[in-house]
Amino acid sequence: MYASPSHRSRGLVLLLAVLAAGTTLAAAPYVGQADVHGQRIVFTAEDDLWSCDLDGQDVRRLTSHVGTESFPHISPDGREIAFTGQYDGNADVYVIPSRGGEPRRLTWHPGPDEVMGWLADGAILLRSRRADPHGWRLYRLDPAGGDPVELPLGFAARLDVDPVSGRWAFQRTERDRRNWKRYRGGWASEIWVGHPDGADFRQVTTFAGEDAFPMWHDSSIVFLSDQGGTANLWRMQPDGSGRERLTDFENWDVRWPALWPDGTVVFTAGADLHVHDLATGRTRRVEVDLPSDRVLTRTRYRASSRDLQGFDLAPDGERLLVEVRGELFSVPVDDGVTLAITRGTGARERGAAYAHDGEQVWYWTDATGEDALHRKDAWGRGEADEVRGPEDGPWKNDVVASPDGAWLAWTDSNDDLVVMDTDDGSTRVADHGENRAPFHLRWSPDGRWLAYV
Repeated sequence: MYASPSHRSRGLVLLLAVLAAGTTLAAAPYVGQADVHGQRIVFTAEDDLWSCDLDGQDVRRLTSHVGTESFPHISPDGREIAFTGQYDGNADVYVIPSRGGEPRRLTWHPGPDEVMGWLADGAILLRSRRADPHGWRLYRLDPAGGDPVELPLGFAARLDVDPVSGRWAFQRTERDRRNWKRYRGGWASEIWVGHPDGADFRQVTTFAGEDAFPMWHDSSIVFLSDQGGTANLWRMQPDGSGRERLTDFENWDVRWPALWPDGTVVFTAGADLHVHDLATGRTRRVEVDLPSDRVLTRTRYRASSRDLQGFDLAPDGERLLVEVRGELFSVPVDDGVTLAITRGTGARERGAAYAHDGEQVWYWTDATGEDALHRKDAWGRGEADEVRGPEDGPWKNDVVASPDGAWLAWTDSNDDLVVMDTDDGSTRVADHGENRAPFHLRWSPDGRWLAYV
């Protein structure tokens, strides 16, 4: 959006003082990462650690700190849980008794340390960027204390050891917390296998997408792959042959799998906890009812000024058009009332701008699932007009209207600069960026020229 430099800072200050429209927020707890040990599961919910049995019963909250606890892993003897905690702001390794108790801190480096599991000898396996900010390296850590010792792998993000042959299966990159689907490219994880004594590590997967979370079971490797479009559990031989899909999720990706030696795999999909039995091939959802006070579900009122996402100054300088949490508001620069232009449509309205006369506003909406260009009365009266219907294609950036009302301009994720004739709705690509989309679009006062970087 565009506002003249003389009004921009003033408008923002006034907006922060005036805009305080309350919105009710609610969020039910959902299960995040998980691990399994025998008949016991440990998992994250509400940024805390919890545990339950394989049927979702006997649920216990293990932590309650306001910081985030993540990556829980139960020790081989079942007595302790190693996890990553943010008790002092940084991500460090802690251990806690399996039934709960006071966490004990084990790492102090300013770089992030994330727990990846336990080794058979009782050492904690962690990954850290302490040696290089550009990639993870794996370390073993004695829970009794001492400094982490780097494993001889170079860049590596996750590892599992075959208890029979001693071979390692690992991945060098990770996309654990990425939320886009069907990524195909250089950062997609591949699985490597080899023995540390011979250092004969080699890549055994070649799929262009994600092959990750390698876990040894009966001399084969269970892993996560999004081959087919949705992440599911798969199994293969250590040389990469015999790929076989084990689960059949279509709507939600399988995430954060962990394996117990008896063939029980616990993982999350959507907001739920699931268990897969490798012996029977059966998958079931674990019903977990958290005995929580659910603070985040309470009705509360948040100052909308904390979520300002865009603004535009009216041509007469009297009002601001602001975007807050997917809704559009008209806010007075001096005295007056705040008006809702869009009212709880359930869609996201964004990229808005005043028309040349200040009587209408242009904006994008995803009410039908794909972005469409709408025009509406600047005071919020009546219904919106659809100027351009929803269409598949690139993500569109903010609309910029010409002062004479003849043109609209925007850029998109194809790095194109698009200009639209407001009379007939026709568009053309006016320019294309080789490395990124043009930006800082500015119309000349007569609407005949468009300047940009």
